[in-house]
Amino acid sequence: PALGLVLVTQSPDLALERVASVPNAYEIHKLADGSGLLVGFIEKNMASQIAPKERPKTLRLFLHSSSSDEAPLIVAVPLEKLMADQMPRQRDSGKRDGPVVLEMDLQSTMTRKGPISQ
Repeated sequence: PALGLVLVTQSPDLALERVASVPNAYEIHKLADGSGLLVGFIEKNMASQIAPKERPKTLRLFLHSSSSDEAPLIVAVPLEKLMADQMPRQRDSGKRDGPVVLEMDLQSTMTRKGPISQ
């Protein structure tokens, strides 16, 4: 499992390669304000619960690294509201480089003030 970062600018002369992502990686998007979003895929039944207004105080979320019949909806969740206590795990243990799923809690409010070492 890996996280990939891509620098995207609005320069018209910058050519970006369009390469399909690997199935066991997640995208992180950094916004202009410095905050980050983790991009992944969720099950259809989670869609109504993930919106901030509808979300309970804490929502257990299974974020898949790639789209599938099981998890077809793409989402971007704020990094500062995620709490994970484990690494992503393989969806199919027989495919070492196959898609992964990250099980985590999505908080309704930011609870982390900074790195633990502070």
